[in-house]
Amino acid sequence: MIVGLIIRNFKIFRNLHYIPLAIDNGGSWLIGENGVGKSSVLQAIDTFINSNDINRLDINNEARSQGFETREPFIVPIYIIDKKKIKPNVLIANILEAISDVSWQVETDDFNGYQKPFAERFVKHRQELEACYSSATHYLIPLGFIKEKANDTPIPYMSFFESINDYEERINTIILESSSAVKKMDFNTAINSVIHFIRETYNFIYLPAEISVDKYSRIESDLLQAMLGEDLEKKIGKFITTGNITNINTQLNAYLEEVSSHLGKKYYFKKPSKRQNTFTQRHLISKIVESYFIDKILHRIDSGNKETPVQNLSSGEKRKALLDLSLGFLKQNIKKNNIFTILAMDEPELSLHASSCLRQFQKIKKISGMGVQTLCTTHWYGYLPVASDGMAVYISPTQSHIKLLKLDNYRDELKTLASESKGSYIDVLEIKSNHDLVQSIVASITSKNNYNWIICEGKTDKIYLESHLEFEEIDNLIVLPVGGSVTLKKIYNLLIHALEDRQETITGKVFCLLDTDAKLSRFDAKDTIKKVILRRILSCENEGCIKLVNTTDDRVSPETEIEDGLHSEYYINTFLRLLEEGDVRFEFIKDAQKNDIDSSFLALDLTTSQKKVISDFFEKPGNKYLFAKYYSSFVFDDEYINTPSWMEDIANFFKS
Repeated sequence: MIVGLIIRNFKIFRNLHYIPLAIDNGGSWLIGENGVGKSSVLQAIDTFINSNDINRLDINNEARSQGFETREPFIVPIYIIDKKKIKPNVLIANILEAISDVSWQVETDDFNGYQKPFAERFVKHRQELEACYSSATHYLIPLGFIKEKANDTPIPYMSFFESINDYEERINTIILESSSAVKKMDFNTAINSVIHFIRETYNFIYLPAEISVDKYSRIESDLLQAMLGEDLEKKIGKFITTGNITNINTQLNAYLEEVSSHLGKKYYFKKPSKRQNTFTQRHLISKIVESYFIDKILHRIDSGNKETPVQNLSSGEKRKALLDLSLGFLKQNIKKNNIFTILAMDEPELSLHASSCLRQFQKIKKISGMGVQTLCTTHWYGYLPVASDGMAVYISPTQSHIKLLKLDNYRDELKTLASESKGSYIDVLEIKSNHDLVQSIVASITSKNNYNWIICEGKTDKIYLESHLEFEEIDNLIVLPVGGSVTLKKIYNLLIHALEDRQETITGKVFCLLDTDAKLSRFDAKDTIKKVILRRILSCENEGCIKLVNTTDDRVSPETEIEDGLHSEYYINTFLRLLEEGDVRFEFIKDAQKNDIDSSFLALDLTTSQKKVISDFFEKPGNKYLFAKYYSSFVFDDEYINTPSWMEDIANFFKS
């Protein structure tokens, strides 16, 4: 996985920049105005991993005009590599370990004054990475190349890390302690061998904003190879062994020497500097895939059974097809190791109708969830407030502020960004993200687009609702968590304003669902549009049930969350499962008096202290999600689904 990028004087980027890209494998979205360098980030990584002619480095125009001295352009990606997932030779493994060991330990004070601001950003980023990764399990590798002079071939480079002598000392020690053949290497040669290993290991598939027919064919071939490469290696390996490959290389080298001998001393064949002069099994697989699929053209079949070559579709439709292709192969190879495939895409929403944007982004999220790292640029921010994981990388207009935002905590991250930037950027991000999302919802429920939406507060609400309502046969249902009541109310208001003068065009429905909070702020929703309504759940102890009440209802207590309105049987079984897995806090559940009531909030007769054990459990981060996943498994395993009555009321809203 590529977690960061250090870049200088490449394309739009002027001077040195440290760009954090990821903390986990949830996918990353580069956001910001036109011209800030979002696409340049993807192009820089593509140049480093895939470029066949790295001499053609796209240098920043201002830096080019001023000359190369002290302004040399470079690209240095930062990798997190799972040690168990790769099989380098002993030398490469030792070099990776040496680089990684120093990278995990280096501190800001180890760098000189000019480098310290960038080193500080790296160290801060590394601290966040340590929540998911460690030096014991993962390599941390900052490694790329630099172009020192206009006509020079780029050479291996580590950016400001090169000022740390430990890197070179550790690698030189490895060389000295190795075989005589390895002792001929120097530091740069050793680093170059690691770069070659990284390029051989990673598949970086880049989908630019505009895709020509020729470029589409190449991307489709690369995508197929990336998704099928591991399986093809196993299949081809049965017929073409490593010995065969070695023999082919030997025979070809001998043939080349024989040809050279007939040319006298006037001509000879010379391989490009620092390039491998033999081909590998991976090269052979690439040619097999390319040759096999060269005359097999992917077609799209529309609702009228009309077939259209995908290469003839619009740029937006081409990208939709490539995402569908990726998902199709990934679903067939769900156990396949995809951690070394990176899918990068410029503006997935380009050329798509607003109603299709959210689904396009959800496809990318599914691909990310299957082990493929995704890096995308976007101007459609409707996805940001509803994403439950992943990152957004905000690049300010002057590139002076580059901020990594955790999307599972999007609102708080915006507040932090506002504080750091003195309020410069929050309005644009927050307002645009809400408006883009509402635009997508409006487009999906009007003009004969009959989608149905449940907009809820949190991601656990989505799990519970989907687990029960999946069996209610509601057409085109999307359950969308938006990260809290404040955002939900904003979205509801925007929907009402957008639809109040076009009610006759509404063909879908929207149900907005709130909790009853301890400090409930009054919100006036009067059902002015019958197909777009807002309700909150409320525990009614006298009636022994959960009800959906209007936000204007005077009853504002007790505090009610969705966990209070679950079905009692699945609710109790979930606590018993936690007990079976060793959480002894819930020993009392086995002996508690069970009430003949469907709603979870009155399912058991519990003491005050026992109720506190449960409330404390739900207060701890991550436990609500764990409980929801266990609960939903009981729902799916039950032959007859017991759906709470208030959820049935929601289903009836869509069916009526």
